[in-house]
Amino acid sequence: AVCSDNSSEVASLLERMSAIYESNVVDDLHEHKGTSSVEFNEVIELWSEVDDRSKAAEWAETMLLRIANGVYETSSRCIASSRILRTKNFNATIKAWLEAGNILRAENILEEMERLGRHHMLEDIKPDHLSFHLIMKKWSDSKDGNRVELLLDRMASAGLSPSRKTYMFVLDAHNKSPGGISKAEKVLKQLEEKRQDHFGSKKGVRPNTKMANTILQAWSQSSTKTKAIRAYSLLRWMKHESSNGNYYLNPNFSSYVAVMISCVRSTRDSTAEEKKRNFDILREVFEEVARHPSIRLANINLRIMMRGCEFLLPGGKERNHHSKAIFEHCKKSGKVDEKIFSSFLAAVDEETFHQATCLEASQAKFKDLPIEWRKNMSDR
Repeated sequence: AVCSDNSSEVASLLERMSAIYESNVVDDLHEHKGTSSVEFNEVIELWSEVDDRSKAAEWAETMLLRIANGVYETSSRCIASSRILRTKNFNATIKAWLEAGNILRAENILEEMERLGRHHMLEDIKPDHLSFHLIMKKWSDSKDGNRVELLLDRMASAGLSPSRKTYMFVLDAHNKSPGGISKAEKVLKQLEEKRQDHFGSKKGVRPNTKMANTILQAWSQSSTKTKAIRAYSLLRWMKHESSNGNYYLNPNFSSYVAVMISCVRSTRDSTAEEKKRNFDILREVFEEVARHPSIRLANINLRIMMRGCEFLLPGGKERNHHSKAIFEHCKKSGKVDEKIFSSFLAAVDEETFHQATCLEASQAKFKDLPIEWRKNMSDR
């Protein structure tokens, strides 16, 4: 039926399926049989495939509430309802409302689960991690960190321990929210403090490099003028906590790249002093990568450093000196690519360019460079 080209015929068949399912549910409630909860989800999925998402969600919610509204009447009614309904049926309905674009209706289903879960005879019907994660992700996509934090509190009230995935949703939501990156950083550091308070036990979530990198990347993409300082500070914190026992926070290649990008991006409105400060941070992080025992300098590090020379330093002797030093390193390692060449051409004066390339700046083209200078260039 789902594959049929006749949408009206498919809809009619589904209407009949739904009616049969509803009839079976009513019979089962009186005869204490167990209608399959799988059937319920299958009908929702079919509706969402051939009809609009809202209709699937409306049907699912109507069925859920018709069954659930009578669960308190008698103990046998409770047992029969719990046989038909499962947490996965509520999750399927939550998902249906989210796919229909209605987060608030999805939260209503979560509230109904919480209400039913408090009833001692309906232990099979209570929110699980997926129930919260589905809604958290949507609020995160909507850039509402506060709503995700509220759901985090409700998880604790429901007796669920937040997982690392839970906190990734929290961090992601704050990172996307206006002015929320500082809140994300606070959440991360609080997690590490809790880990140290329970040192030696398995309680709590251990923050790791992936979590910290989401914040570093958020700083690199933000419009905050002090983002280079903030990103660099977080990098230093990661190194400190790693040296204190949480080696899961050890910075990796992506950590350093994010900090370097933070130094270079959005410098148009920065003062000369701010640009020099950003360049000093950029240079220090670049040199740290160059000395790192397990991280190798890649083209992206060299590109960012060259762009830093071009945009963060005023034209003159210092910019010529640093730009030429980077270009000479690229020549020796065979990593001169078109972006590095273009940035170098824009950063230095004609004399410095000629000294490094033996080419005239006004006529120089990337293809004119010796093949040995670009034999090891890569996209990374």
